[in-house]
Order: sequence, then structure tokens, then C-alpha cells
Amino acid sequence: MPLRRDEGGPDLLVRAQMDIPLERLSARNSARGQSASPNRAARVASAALRWAEVDLAVPEKRRGEFGTRPCRMRAVHAFEDRPPDGAEPLEWMLLTTLPAGTEAEARDILRMYRLRWRIEDWRRILKSGCKAERIKRAAAINAVIA
Repeated sequence: MPLRRDEGGPDLLVRAQMDIPLERLSARNSARGQSASPNRAARVASAALRWAEVDLAVPEKRRGEFGTRPCRMRAVHAFEDRPPDGAEPLEWMLLTTLPAGTEAEARDILRMYRLRWRIEDWRRILKSGCKAERIKRAAAINAVIA
């Protein structure tokens, strides 16, 4: 049952609410081509959810390669109407090929997206802190030699 009707038609109905835990973010200075990010305290964002199937048109210059049939995707949109004072409101628009026809599926997609940031942090630490790129290159060279 819709909680609220937004302007724009029936496809934009808010279908559910979800509390999304947001982890603390340390401030990051601008370095190595990365943009700076402000400090953020851990909090729980109360987000409205909506989801729908969407068709993405193939760009004209790629139609010879992919044809003209649009690509069927699922869009999951989470947005926070009333963030705490001084906090930037959460808004995620996710496009996926995973099924997102039910509330449970939309929630699963958002949970997976939250994990992405842990994976990105882990990769960044391996790359910069542990110099994993050098290890990867050395392993590739040793594999060829072996």
C-alpha cells in the first residue's frame, strides 16, 4: 500500500519505508585525484523506497553493435525526506539486473549496496596500505615463470 503519492504519476509511488544504518565516515583530504569528503557521524536514515522496471534506450551510435531493443533494468530509489539537522539527506538511485519486483527484493538490493562501501574500503587499504598491486603483478609474473 503506497505511503505517499509523489508528483509524476503512479510509477513514483512510495511503496515502503526502511531504516538504513549509515556508518561513520572519516574526513578525507583531497589527494591522488580523489575528492575530499566531510566527516559524517554514524546514524540511521529513515528512507522512503520506491522501485520499478525501466527500459534504457541503446545509444544511437551503439545500435549497430547492440541493436535497438531497450535494456530492461530495475530501478530502486531510496530517499530521506527528513534528515537530521545539518545532515545531508540520503538519496540512492540504483539500477540493477537483479529482480526488484517486491519489497523484500528491493530491501535486499539496498543491503547489498551498503556492503559495497566496505568492499571499496578494503580494496583501497589493500591497494594503498599493503601495496597489493605490486603483489598482484609479482604473482602474475611468477605464475608465468612457474
